[in-house]
Amino acid sequence: MALAYETALLVTVALAGWCALDVLLDPMRRRRLACVGVLALAALLWTAGTLLLLDARAPGEVIAARRVLFAGVCTLPAAWVWCALAAARPHALAAARRAFLVLLAPGALAYACLYVAPGLFADWYAQPIVRGPLFYANAAWSWLLIAAGAGVLAHASRRSAGGSPAQQAAALGGAALPLVVNAVYVLFEVPAWPWDPTPVAFGVSAATFRLLVIDVAWAAHHPPVARAEVVSQMRDAVLVADRSRRLVDWNDAAARTLGSAVAEGRPLDHLLRALPRGAQRALEVREFPLRRRGQVFGVGVVIADRTAQRDAEIRLEMATRLEALGYLTAGVAHEINNPLTYVSANLAFLDPLTDAVSRPAGVQAMPPRLRALAEEAPQLLADAREGTERIQRVVEKLAKFDQARASGGAPTPVDVRAAVERAVAMAAFGKRERPIEVRGTARIAHAIETDVIHVVFQLLLNAMQMGGDDIPIAVTIEGAGDEIAVRVADRGPGIAEHDLPHLFEPFYTTRRPGAHLGLGLSLCWELARRSGGRLEAANRSTGGAVFTLWLRSEPG
Repeated sequence: MALAYETALLVTVALAGWCALDVLLDPMRRRRLACVGVLALAALLWTAGTLLLLDARAPGEVIAARRVLFAGVCTLPAAWVWCALAAARPHALAAARRAFLVLLAPGALAYACLYVAPGLFADWYAQPIVRGPLFYANAAWSWLLIAAGAGVLAHASRRSAGGSPAQQAAALGGAALPLVVNAVYVLFEVPAWPWDPTPVAFGVSAATFRLLVIDVAWAAHHPPVARAEVVSQMRDAVLVADRSRRLVDWNDAAARTLGSAVAEGRPLDHLLRALPRGAQRALEVREFPLRRRGQVFGVGVVIADRTAQRDAEIRLEMATRLEALGYLTAGVAHEINNPLTYVSANLAFLDPLTDAVSRPAGVQAMPPRLRALAEEAPQLLADAREGTERIQRVVEKLAKFDQARASGGAPTPVDVRAAVERAVAMAAFGKRERPIEVRGTARIAHAIETDVIHVVFQLLLNAMQMGGDDIPIAVTIEGAGDEIAVRVADRGPGIAEHDLPHLFEPFYTTRRPGAHLGLGLSLCWELARRSGGRLEAANRSTGGAVFTLWLRSEPG
């Protein structure tokens, strides 16, 4: 039993010394967490005094051991309140330090009595020990301070919401354990406890305080740990290479960005060249030398993924362009339509005249230099009419673009499967076969139904025009978190890489100039955005292109 008790005391000495040295040897912690160092030293004195008392034989040895023991006993409660105040008000450390000095005064006065009037404290040589009034007064004062400190620490823990409730309960339980054990030992004199178990309880308390308070709650006061955690939890990838530019360390974000390419000893330049860039990723790479005491000892690289920011900027720019384009098309259509009406009407009035002059009798009556022109008059008039009709069709397309952009309503619950089926039926109208397959179950999106139908219909038409009417097309409806993806995939020629970044720009077309205005996908992009979604384009690995319309799921 005695051996086990001494072993427990030695473990407690080691744990308390660990906490004290960890604080005292670190300049920043020594400045910010001196209270923890004093608390650990007080527990260390209490435990060391108990160890010395076990081996004391002569009266002088007993008194010396008691003085060491009670140096810790009289200091520990005030130090505990100091720690609690520092945790509750980390920006008022000076006030907490002053409170410690004030609260230490009664304990220091009681400790002085060990030298001046030891009988007031206890008769250490009586069997059993006879405790004096000052002993119980100091014990009551110590228990009051420890209980008050525990209350302050509990309030600070709830307010800061740091750690889980289980961690907070463990920290407070470990802190209160020595108080409970000491009160039971002093007040009830349990026969099964021939020695004071309070120092052993300090071992549990020191381990709990070290692991749950110093390492977690106050980790920011340890610069190496704080900096390491900041780098580890950054969303940007961080790489560290030695002077030969070979990788030696990286954070979790770097592993996600580079994948299996991250390995210790790999050349940094090879990793940077292998970064996944292109139309789908926008990565910002910053490289800088690492210096310590004026000497370069390595290379640091920070890789920031700016894809989301770039996409947001592109969406904003596209929305601005389409807004301006809407006003432009409305104005142009109006200005062209008015004179075009005059031209078309005048061409209609010229029909009788061209019929008359193009007849044989009319041609013969013409001067020789006008006869050839008279014979060609009907064809010239037909060409002019065809030109005006072509201009009319362009004006109508511009007007339809502005009407579709400006029309619509508020988003409502939409059955995506039903909307897709309607778009497929429209696209397949008049065709003997329907090479369009729809996959996926019914899903409810928060969108504008007419816009969803228009976008899917336009994407189907594009797929048919690019690959032919008989090309197989698949429309897939899938859920992805709080979004719904409608994918229109074909097996056509695909999209050239240099065209991908510009597909949704107004007037950009990959087909023959003049045959199309290049406004279809721009309008689809705007309609998707208006429904709170987005439109993306990519090439399939197995050939062909895939357009994905992302819509928000209906809440609930």
